[in-house]
Amino acid sequence: IDPIYEKGYVLSHEQRKLYTRPLKYWESTDEIRKLANKLKTPEKIYQYVVSTLEYDYSRVVPGIERLGAARALEQPKQAVCMEFTDLFVAIARSAGIPARAVHGYAYTTNSKLQPLSLVSDILHAWPQYYDEARHIWVAIDPTWGSTTRGVDYFNRLDFNHVTFAILGVESDYPYPPGASAEENGKNVDVKFSQNKLLKVVYCGPIRRINRRIRRALVPKFVIVGRDKIRF
Repeated sequence: IDPIYEKGYVLSHEQRKLYTRPLKYWESTDEIRKLANKLKTPEKIYQYVVSTLEYDYSRVVPGIERLGAARALEQPKQAVCMEFTDLFVAIARSAGIPARAVHGYAYTTNSKLQPLSLVSDILHAWPQYYDEARHIWVAIDPTWGSTTRGVDYFNRLDFNHVTFAILGVESDYPYPPGASAEENGKNVDVKFSQNKLLKVVYCGPIRRINRRIRRALVPKFVIVGRDKIRF
């Protein structure tokens, strides 16, 4: 796991070079450099990837081949989450924006709108870019932005994405749980508790309850001092 993930971490010159260099799957071809010069910002790169690639459900099979960014542009209708991720990372890096990939688990109740592509353990892939103003890595999901036909996974990534491995220094390492250099076997089992939390006690002041947090909470109310706040 890449340790550089805390808020307020300023990348050094050497780290910036690592996260902007071309690698296998994150090529810097003439076409990718032209796109980088045209798009320039993470959001425009995200929108381009979402609108250009098309998710190919027929490729979600064991032994799936990772195409990489250059081939994804050549075969835009044959993309899965790896191609959405690789293309974003490649264009961002060619634009001088530090970027990397995440392999992990994403909870979904609809495999058509929110598909998972890394079949052996039903894993998922999504990119991160480095926000220069806030000095943080920002996770986004162009795959689900495309398959949901417009849900914004650039400004608001949900809490359903669980990181297993971050690929930045290399494009094919570290391996996430459930995969190795020699074989792809299933040895990851993700389960969610079925127990419901009855109530949450919060001792600090509440100015505003963020809608994303509200959707993630199980209980129907929060006790604040003597007051009961219903959702």
